[in-house]
Amino acid sequence: MSTTVPNATKQPCRGTAYPTARQIITLLVCLITALAPAACSSEDDASKDAADTAAVQEPSTGVTGNGEDSPSSPDESANTSKDGASSEVFANSIEGYIDYYLAQPAILSDYETTVLTKAREQGGVSVTQYEQAWSRYKQCMTDLGYKNVILDHLPNGLYQRVMSDTIPDQAKYDKAMRDDDDCYDDIAVIAQVYNAQIGNVHFYTDIDEGFIDCLRRNSLVPISYTADQYSEERASQQLSFNLNDPEVVGCAVANNYFYGYEGEPHTNWFQ
Repeated sequence: MSTTVPNATKQPCRGTAYPTARQIITLLVCLITALAPAACSSEDDASKDAADTAAVQEPSTGVTGNGEDSPSSPDESANTSKDGASSEVFANSIEGYIDYYLAQPAILSDYETTVLTKAREQGGVSVTQYEQAWSRYKQCMTDLGYKNVILDHLPNGLYQRVMSDTIPDQAKYDKAMRDDDDCYDDIAVIAQVYNAQIGNVHFYTDIDEGFIDCLRRNSLVPISYTADQYSEERASQQLSFNLNDPEVVGCAVANNYFYGYEGEPHTNWFQ
């Protein structure tokens, strides 16, 4: 199993010339969600580059979605993809993954640094730390005067932001999107680490491999289903699984695919 150092996680360093994570996500999601009319939604469109903290692909491990508060170790058994090819991974442990971020203090808020330092010692981000981070995001938005700030709580225990419906005052809406990004930016890496713990437990660098592995482990596709097969189905716009299934969405979010889906929650921050 080979290990690579990520170059475009979260935002590699704020202000670098790397493409932003959300720009990459937008491109990938538009490719995979040709069957989902709501794809490429405001989650991708309504944010500034300086807050593109949703990493395209993250190394991961550990804490399961079963409500346990103590992080666990990843299954270390997978070193090849389902088609038999050697698979590259970001890291061989959650500690190595967290170390990657802690070595780049410029991309971390003080809050993230504190939580991740503790998470490094305990072997991963705990459920409590994850929940507290999202509560912090919601309180930040509330303190800025926004109402009805809600989260999309997925079956695997992950959360994702629910962006406000649009309003006629475009300038006011744009400011709200910037405020939202600023609030999320304070907790983004914590969310990314926990996402990975849930949905990319083999640390795959290839986002499709991580996504499909998550689908396989949750019996959402056959165990024989591969990332290559997914790529072929995506090209033909004939997926063999339902992108609108909340469990599929959970695997997508865990691997940093973000797209609109049927039945997703809606809110309005201005009412």
